[in-house]
Amino acid sequence: MHILDLPFDILSLILEMMSRKDTLQLVQTCRRAYDIAMPRILSSIVLGENRPPGLRFGPIPPLPMRGSQQLSMLTTFLLSDVEKWPTCIHSLTMHPNAFGCPPQPGRLFSQRDYSGGHLFAETLRNARNLHSVDIGDVEVLLQQCPSFESVLCGFGQLDRVKFSGLGPLFAAMLTRMRSRLRRIELHGVGTHIQTILHALRPHAATAEMLALEGCFSPPTGLEISVFPHVHTLVLGGYAPPLSTMSMAFPNVRIGRFHNFRPSGKATTAVEWVEWPSLDTIEISALLPLTSPVRYIRLGPGLILNPHTPPETVASLLNILGRTQPVVLSFMISGIPPGFFDGLTTEVRSVRYLEMTRINTFRDGVGLFLAEALNGISTLPLVAVSLGRIRGLEPSLNEMDDQAATSIANMLPTVRFIGSFTDSDVLPDCRSRRWFRVTSRPSETVRRVEEVPRQEVESITSFLEALDRGAE
Repeated sequence: MHILDLPFDILSLILEMMSRKDTLQLVQTCRRAYDIAMPRILSSIVLGENRPPGLRFGPIPPLPMRGSQQLSMLTTFLLSDVEKWPTCIHSLTMHPNAFGCPPQPGRLFSQRDYSGGHLFAETLRNARNLHSVDIGDVEVLLQQCPSFESVLCGFGQLDRVKFSGLGPLFAAMLTRMRSRLRRIELHGVGTHIQTILHALRPHAATAEMLALEGCFSPPTGLEISVFPHVHTLVLGGYAPPLSTMSMAFPNVRIGRFHNFRPSGKATTAVEWVEWPSLDTIEISALLPLTSPVRYIRLGPGLILNPHTPPETVASLLNILGRTQPVVLSFMISGIPPGFFDGLTTEVRSVRYLEMTRINTFRDGVGLFLAEALNGISTLPLVAVSLGRIRGLEPSLNEMDDQAATSIANMLPTVRFIGSFTDSDVLPDCRSRRWFRVTSRPSETVRRVEEVPRQEVESITSFLEALDRGAE
């Protein structure tokens, strides 16, 4: 029996498990395979390079096909059956170089050709099953190809959007969009924050995830808008006072405030704020939270070091004492005076501690780790994980049974000991190793064994989900 003779529902399941490369090979075998597999190929379209357009330094060979050529070929194909093929598109990504031209001699930057944009936009009008859009430099696209505005506004099934390079044309389009969006990621907000916040109001009742990156000025008047269903909030740049955010986003569970700069009004006086819905938060500045938060991650703006001002250490310990996290993650390049003493006395809720070291090789990795582990030895930890920044630190992937046993002896309550490499390239769990303490609490000699690779992800998820009362 040939694979193509299987029932269509079974074939569909097989296609979902196949890689894009294998699906492309299947398409080329016969006409029936083409008809069955081509919708799978078209379900996710990516145009352009995922890098700054036209930058060419060093002996980097040009790609065989530029964005404008790729766009032209795709448009031609979609027009071959305009009633059938566009309806197969579920996800569309257009990187900034989707309209890039072939490089020209003597030019450092390649130009862009938007001449094919109008026809492509008109072709997309039939993509009625499109539910996810990711467009870079959207303001420039709307300037050069105004027809994209009416096309994007006309889609009724869109629920996930990601846009970068924003401006007034984009804000006007966002207001008029027919779809009511659930996941909204906006990068490069710049000085248009007020206009964009106004444009988001029609989507306030449906939005569940909202990211506003690169805000050059703090928004005002946010308290008059309420986003009741947003469970994940990402802010980058300037932001309003914490009290305003807690009113505008009353049900947020996950907050990521990286590169977070509070507005001047927010820093003139400390106003402790309760945000009871928060479960997980990543912060790069001191936020006056006073309600419990289960998982706290300190971002790059709060890297601990021996020169951290005492008032910063005191404020941080005050926040941690009020929020009482169960899972705590931070980066450290040296031990600030009084930090671990305050942690062990004021924040005894911590059960899983994750520590990423930066530039500690100057003081000796071994001595630093010994001092750090001794500082947290009285915490009732279930697990501890020690990491490093890829490329900045000597490798500690030599963690073995002996090293894990030494750590287990220093931390009498731990059941899991981990090591990892912090990298934007590798998925988190691929760089992790876990050791499990196998000895009983009554035994004087602590024994450990490395966890099999297939269990690493589940153990990481279990520890990051630890709740209060975990033992």
